[in-house]
Amino acid sequence: MNPASNAGAAYGEIQVTDDGANGRIPRAAGFVQHRLSHNVSFLSNYTFSHCISDWDFAGELAGVIYQNPTNATASEAIAASTTGRSSTLRCVTSPGLGHSAAKLITKNWQLRPSSACSPATRSNSATAAKDISLSAQLLDRPENIVPNNVYAGGISNAGNGYTWFNPLSFAVQAAGTFGDTGRNTLYGPGAINWDMAVSRRFEVKERWKMDIRADFFNIMNHANWGNPGTSIASSGTFGQITSFGTPREIQMAVKVLF
Repeated sequence: MNPASNAGAAYGEIQVTDDGANGRIPRAAGFVQHRLSHNVSFLSNYTFSHCISDWDFAGELAGVIYQNPTNATASEAIAASTTGRSSTLRCVTSPGLGHSAAKLITKNWQLRPSSACSPATRSNSATAAKDISLSAQLLDRPENIVPNNVYAGGISNAGNGYTWFNPLSFAVQAAGTFGDTGRNTLYGPGAINWDMAVSRRFEVKERWKMDIRADFFNIMNHANWGNPGTSIASSGTFGQITSFGTPREIQMAVKVLF
């Protein structure tokens, strides 16, 4: 027996660290502001960024980053950090109603409605940490066999979830090959949040003050869907949304200053 034929058994795993990932990100931001006048102020802003990169930051030296370590440019795609977020904040101060005690109680209440819209989040379709490509990276992506019919348009599955994209559009690639599905090509639903804050400061004495505040998060109780399952090996949840974001939450506080 030739000893050289079994030489590989004497070696352990070899870790390779790559600091050569690249990214480029054009970004723009703008805002419109109306300063406090006649008890009303207004601020609205929009931020847009479009990042193209080889990889999304996953921590310092935190494992492998490429599906194919010999072809890093094949992972170039829109980064998960790409955003197109808009938000609006208003502040209305009550002038008070009536006279004397009634006006004292009803004036200077501040109402702050705010809204925020976030874009769809991007994610990878995966083969559930199976080394189909035999590259030992465990970042294999499947074949996209029906590229023109990825998004199913909302198909319920016997009450178990909501089908966001068509799982039949993907298939596990042949052994020893890489799938043609690009990085971060799947996107989930966006999110819309409407919040509200009501507050008032009472001047009890020169040194004593009392703040009353109530915060309403997701005041409309809007159902922001979670991301769909992206593991092709999870036949029950692949392509399905089975979770939602935070429902309406209310918190109240009283603070005394002296």
